[in-house]
Amino acid sequence: MEGATSEKLFGELLKTAESVLSEETNLGLLANLLVWKAYEVCGGKLSYFEGFKKACNQNASTILPLVKRYVTEDGKEEEMLKRAIKVACAANVSPIGGPTKPYSFEEIKNVVEGVVEVEIGEEPLKVVYGAKKIVYILDNAGEVGFDSVLIELLKTMGKEVVVFVKRAPFFEDASVDDVKYFSIEKLVDEVCELSGFPVEVHLNEYQKEILYSADLVISKGVGSYEALGQEKKGTRVLYLLKAKCAPLTQVLGVRLGEYWLGVEG
Repeated sequence: MEGATSEKLFGELLKTAESVLSEETNLGLLANLLVWKAYEVCGGKLSYFEGFKKACNQNASTILPLVKRYVTEDGKEEEMLKRAIKVACAANVSPIGGPTKPYSFEEIKNVVEGVVEVEIGEEPLKVVYGAKKIVYILDNAGEVGFDSVLIELLKTMGKEVVVFVKRAPFFEDASVDDVKYFSIEKLVDEVCELSGFPVEVHLNEYQKEILYSADLVISKGVGSYEALGQEKKGTRVLYLLKAKCAPLTQVLGVRLGEYWLGVEG
């Protein structure tokens, strides 16, 4: 990015933040506005992320066979569900401070090999078993490949699954192209494109109907946690994420960089 464009971008982002920021501001809403403004200033395209996302998908593909064996080797449904949820949570690998290179997903290998443990209690399993209709909110490219393992299992269990995915371009976040890369559209009942993080004011009436009629929302990543968690609409949500900032660690009661599986609503 050239110096003049960079200076203009930071100036416009600052003005956008100042126009909405307060103690009550939904941070998911703020993130949407900042991303949209960045693309507006940069002419609607940031080519860096195109290659970034492609590499993330390729890296995930190389590990997926290992993950599928890990999830299915026990053969018992409850254990498979537990492992699939752990993998989906651990796939939220975006580092503290943001990515500087495509995700390698080495963290997934650590979970599969037992080097790293992702704690999962009874509540996440309970809410999944009790749900008939599930909305699954995807996060990043590459990461969605590991979500596909959990989604496929949910469909095998007889669940109705609607996937929410962001409309491209949106930095390294997954789009319909990434969904199709892993054939997720063939697994689910519907793929629904959002303009950004699932903040109510940025959803159309059809999207709100789908979201609020679900028995359970499975929400990936910090951005969707901030978007949904600040609205408190009573929807039951299973959050799968990595804590990436100090304020969030205080709210969740975990250490910086730890994975968190939590149920709210």
